[in-house]
Amino acid sequence: SIVSGLVAQPSTLSPFYFMDGASVISALALKVQPGDKVLDLCAAPGGKSLVLATQLFARSSNTRNEEGLLVCNDFSKTRVRRLTDVLMKFLPGELFGADGPGPKIQITSADGCSYSNTMERRFAPFDKILVD
Repeated sequence: SIVSGLVAQPSTLSPFYFMDGASVISALALKVQPGDKVLDLCAAPGGKSLVLATQLFARSSNTRNEEGLLVCNDFSKTRVRRLTDVLMKFLPGELFGADGPGPKIQITSADGCSYSNTMERRFAPFDKILVD
């Protein structure tokens, strides 16, 4: 499953997400590491964001519990609703700040072509950016 390795998964999470292999490859090509600050600029419908979250927040015995941030953005508000639904269905609530110190995943709807936007002011600089 795409979310294997993430923090404790309640039984209510969906076990898998079907996606095109090219989408997986583009997300893996960033070589995201735990602790990175990552922007998925055109994130909807959410498959690549799931792959990025798996890389950022996977836990193993040799991985420190580093802080990391995944900002999932899409300009279309309709697509952001779909993105939010997908992420909430497949990822633990604690990544969104539920019962935790703060969100490790932020969902935004900003124009990526605009030099000065809320997303940039709130979260930049980023270690890695996925634009597709």
